[in-house]
Amino acid sequence: MARKLGVYVCSGCAIGEAVDTDRLLRSARSDFKIAASLVHPFLCGSEAGQAICKDIAEGAVDAAVIGACSPRVKTDIFSFDAVAVERVNLREHVAWSHVPRQDQTQSLAEDYLKMGLARAQRIEPLDACSEPASTTVLVVGGGMTGLTAALEAADVGHDVVLIEKQAALGGFMASVDRRFPVSPPYHELAINRTSELVATVSYHPRIRTLTSATILQTSGQPGSFDVTVQTEAGVSILRIGAIVLATGWKPYDATTLVHLGYGLSPNVVTNVEFERMAARGPIARPSDGRALETVLFVQCAGSRNAAHLSYCSSVC
Repeated sequence: MARKLGVYVCSGCAIGEAVDTDRLLRSARSDFKIAASLVHPFLCGSEAGQAICKDIAEGAVDAAVIGACSPRVKTDIFSFDAVAVERVNLREHVAWSHVPRQDQTQSLAEDYLKMGLARAQRIEPLDACSEPASTTVLVVGGGMTGLTAALEAADVGHDVVLIEKQAALGGFMASVDRRFPVSPPYHELAINRTSELVATVSYHPRIRTLTSATILQTSGQPGSFDVTVQTEAGVSILRIGAIVLATGWKPYDATTLVHLGYGLSPNVVTNVEFERMAARGPIARPSDGRALETVLFVQCAGSRNAAHLSYCSSVC
């Protein structure tokens, strides 16, 4: 079915100063059959709104393309019953981010409008969903981030399923002594309370924890995901409303840094190994167990290096 396209362009918010709106409409008409059009300096105002509603009520338009501000704003104003609505962002994507009255700026606006018209021409109405949405939250990862996310979701009333691939919760932080500073002035390391957090989550009445678990498949959509999970007890399918990914990180393979002595001397260790030494007790030289006298920290080992990592590390 051919759509009866209406094109409505705002010339306010610097759009009219950045592009030639009349030329914009001529360009749209060169590729599309336009049933109705309007350029208005205040498209979100009542006067322009009444004009759009009049076109719709008279049957002249069954798809409205709004060339104005971001589709994230004024959603209530640019919402019309019984017609498809396509928003084209001429304000943030063109007028506010490009040099006004240049050919490239004009061409960009014309391309955006034509893309919006193409979408409006082919858009199909969504079928109403009668199935109630699930409010259960799935958190993937049982480290500090996952534990925190699970606890906060449960404390505001959501049922939570927390999945961890390892046999125990806690993640990397369970094996270290202290945390990064977490409060101003950020001078002192924080106490590692991972074990307390694990206990709180484990006994929370709204949180179900699955350890030694693997996600085999996820299907569906927000509000109605079907997540297939394999545990030691077998395979089950969970109905989930939202998913939080907190899958953690893994340290860089330091065996590639032989020029720094890793793998050649037992006294050359990674920051991960050093943290675990601190968590076990007094730090001693791995080679002979003697107390440390001097320590050298090598930072950014392998970072911004084409032979290792082209990007910068998050933690060195």
